[in-house]
Amino acid sequence: MDVELSPSYLMLTAGSLEGETKRKFQRAAADAAALWPLLGAVDNALALANDEADKKGFRKGSNELARLLRSRWIAVPGGSFQPDRRFSPAEAIEELRVRFEAIREGAALVDQLWLELLPRLDAAKLTLARLDDEAANLGVREPLVGRARATVVDLEARLLGDPLGIAEGAPAELDDAVALAASQMAQLRSGHDALGDDLKATEVALARLRVLRSGSAATRISSLAGVLDPEGLIHTPGPQIIDGPGGLAEQLDALFEGTTSWVQRRTLLDGWLKSVDRLKAQLERAEAANRAPLNRRGELRGRLTAYRAKMAAVGRGEDLRLSDLADEARAELYTAPVDLDRAAGLIDQLANELRA
Repeated sequence: MDVELSPSYLMLTAGSLEGETKRKFQRAAADAAALWPLLGAVDNALALANDEADKKGFRKGSNELARLLRSRWIAVPGGSFQPDRRFSPAEAIEELRVRFEAIREGAALVDQLWLELLPRLDAAKLTLARLDDEAANLGVREPLVGRARATVVDLEARLLGDPLGIAEGAPAELDDAVALAASQMAQLRSGHDALGDDLKATEVALARLRVLRSGSAATRISSLAGVLDPEGLIHTPGPQIIDGPGGLAEQLDALFEGTTSWVQRRTLLDGWLKSVDRLKAQLERAEAANRAPLNRRGELRGRLTAYRAKMAAVGRGEDLRLSDLADEARAELYTAPVDLDRAAGLIDQLANELRA
């Protein structure tokens, strides 16, 4: 029988099963153990019937041969715990069919799992081998590769010992573990390849910080000078945060002293770049907050210009009441320090007069 050559059948009958698969296929293993003696007994009964038919001169396929076969009982010896059994030919054939189907179904279920998982395991092994080579080329140890390999070994062992006990999500977990290791290795390769360019960009980053810091400080001074009691201003750090003792420039100079591997250099540089990003964000917040009073002053000046144009357009350019309000608002907005609240009140009053 073809099923006898199936790797799954051999596994199911080898006595090495574990867990869920063992529980499900103990009956199949028992069927397998009983199938072959029964098959031998049927073959023996057919041989004896044919011999007797030959002696009596019956032709093969004749009714006499069929009657001769039906008249015989097929004996199957029992085992240590089973009695001998006798079958009619029809019963023996049905018994063979039932037992064979149980074995074939069990082997088919395992075959299906093997067909699904073995290619995935092979693909995972190839990927992990490539990642090992990549790690060796980079001179690093990648722990995620080891974890993914352990997942492969575990799944392969379960596929051999207890395939039906494999959780439904196990194949996806294998794929995720390998993908995560590949992603981490890609990041390492990217970090290695970008190290030189990132080092070259450090001076540009420092120059931009200097411009941003000085701009934020200048904006704060302008707001303090141009606006009366401006709110929400943020103190800008002094230049020493960049160029003073212990500042970012000095940290960069001392960054790689005593370092030899690119991994150490990459780690140190990444930490320095994070400090640069934090200071950049701090200075941008300060610049925005310090510019807010000046932006409000500019907005009020724009409103005043628009209302003066509207006065002329509606023929009220010579209206003394409106002209006085507009001149007063202009004097407030263009004389430092500007009282923004008073200027806004004058412009709102001018708007109301225009609508009247």
